[in-house]
Amino acid sequence: MSKFKAFMAQNKKKHENLKFKLSADFVDEEGNLLEWEIKHLTAGENERIQNECLDKIPVAGKPGQFTRELNMGKYNTKLICHALVTPDLNDKDLQDSYGVMGAEQLVLTMLSAADYNRLSAKILEFNGFKDINEDVEEAKN
Repeated sequence: MSKFKAFMAQNKKKHENLKFKLSADFVDEEGNLLEWEIKHLTAGENERIQNECLDKIPVAGKPGQFTRELNMGKYNTKLICHALVTPDLNDKDLQDSYGVMGAEQLVLTMLSAADYNRLSAKILEFNGFKDINEDVEEAKN
C-alpha cells in the first residue's frame, strides 16, 4: 500500500458547484432572481487561461526585445467563461438573443459593469484567490 494513499485522486475532496443569485436583471416568470452556478477550476485550467491572456509588450529602449504581461481584463473574461456553468455561455440561442458570437462576447454584452465585477469577484473568491490588499491587512494585524 502506498504511503501517499491520502493523496490519491479518489481520496481528494470533491468541490460542489456554487449557486447564487447575481442580479435583479435576470428573473423568472414570477419575478424571482435566477440562480447562477460556478465551478472550481484546476491549476491546469487556470494556467491555460493565463497563457492565453499574455500580451507581448516591447521593452523600452531595446528594439526587438519583448516582455510578456498578463492582460487582466482578458483574463477575467476568460475566467468567467470557464468557471460559469449556468447560464451556458456557449449556448447558440443565448448568444443569438444578444446578437453576438462566442462566450466572451456574450458575457461582455449581457452583463452590466457592476454585475460583471460581482461575478468575477465571486469566481475568484470561490476558487480561493484573495485580494492582495486582504493579505496586507492580515500581515499588519
